[in-house]
Amino acid sequence: MSSESFNCPHCGEPVPLNASMCRNCGSSDEYGWNESDAIADLGDDDFDYDEFVAREFPDQVDQSPAEGKEILFRAVILAIILSFLISWLF
Repeated sequence: MSSESFNCPHCGEPVPLNASMCRNCGSSDEYGWNESDAIADLGDDDFDYDEFVAREFPDQVDQSPAEGKEILFRAVILAIILSFLISWLF
């Protein structure tokens, strides 16, 4: 442990002095540096994974996955309609 870090009271891993939470166990200033195994609920209900990936990895995000799904959906619907029309005509 260097003078620029301290050991997390929860898991014992080194934590930089300017860190607001332990990267290993999640103990933090906001939820307490407790020693219990119960970590506070971080509100994952509001977490948007796609937004997180776009923000953290902007060069690796495919910008048009919904567009591809929409084209496929329209093609399937058109194929179904055409098959009904062909079967009705013949």
